[in-house]
Amino acid sequence: MAALVAVMAACAGGKDAVDITKPVTGAEANNATRAYEKGLEEKKSQNYLEATRYFEWVRNNFPYSQYAALAELSLADMTYERDDYASAAAAYQDFVKSHPSHPKADYASFRVGLAHYQDRPSDFFLLPPSSEKDESPVKSALDALNRFVISYPKSEYITKARDLIHDCRERLAAHERYVANLRPTRSGAPRRPGTTPRTWPPRRPRCSVSSRKRPTIRGGATPRRGSSKSLRRLPLPHPRPRRRSTS
Repeated sequence: MAALVAVMAACAGGKDAVDITKPVTGAEANNATRAYEKGLEEKKSQNYLEATRYFEWVRNNFPYSQYAALAELSLADMTYERDDYASAAAAYQDFVKSHPSHPKADYASFRVGLAHYQDRPSDFFLLPPSSEKDESPVKSALDALNRFVISYPKSEYITKARDLIHDCRERLAAHERYVANLRPTRSGAPRRPGTTPRTWPPRRPRCSVSSRKRPTIRGGATPRRGSSKSLRRLPLPHPRPRRRSTS
C-alpha cells in the first residue's frame, strides 16, 4: 500500500497537487462513516488522490470500525482501476487473509484471480501471439480461481470464475503446445502435429490392459482365461524317494 501512495503522489505533481498525508479536517475527522462516504464520493468523481486520503484516514484512525475493511477494499479497487494488476492482486489477497469472514471476502478472492488474469500477455495483432509468451500470470490466475471456487462455491461470482478457469486452461494448453513443438524428437526430426497436449494440465497416458504383464507358466507360455482350474488338475511330479546307502 505504501507503493500505491508513493506512485499516486508522484503522479500528482504540479501546483495543485493533493497531499494525501494531510490530516482530514471537518466533520469527517471524527466520524468513520462520513470519512468513508466522502472517499466514495471522491472516487466516483475520479479524484483518486482525495479518495485515497480519506480511505487511508479511515483505515489508520478507525481500525476497529467496519469501514476500515471497506476502505481497504476500496483502495484495492482503485489499484485495479489504475491497471496495476499485480499490486491489486496482492491487495485483494491481503484483504482475504485479514478478513476471511467478511461479507465481501468472496468478492476479494474472486478479484485476486481476475487481477492475475488481466495481467496476462497481450493478444494485440501486431505482437507475437500470447501463447508464445510467459504465461505465469495465467497460471497464478488459474490457481487463485480454483481456490475461490473451492472456498466460495455459493458465491455470485462462481459462474464468471468457471468461465475464466476454462479460458486459462485453454491458454495454458496452447502455450504447452507451442513449447512442445519447439522440442525436437529423439531422432532430431520435427515433432509431428497432433502429438502435443491439447488440455491443461496434460493428461497422463493410461496403461492399457493389453500392455500389462500377464503371469507365465514354465516354458514361457501365457495361461489363457479359465485355465487356472485346469492347472490345478495337472498332476504334480511325485518326489523321488531317497535311496538308502548300503554299508
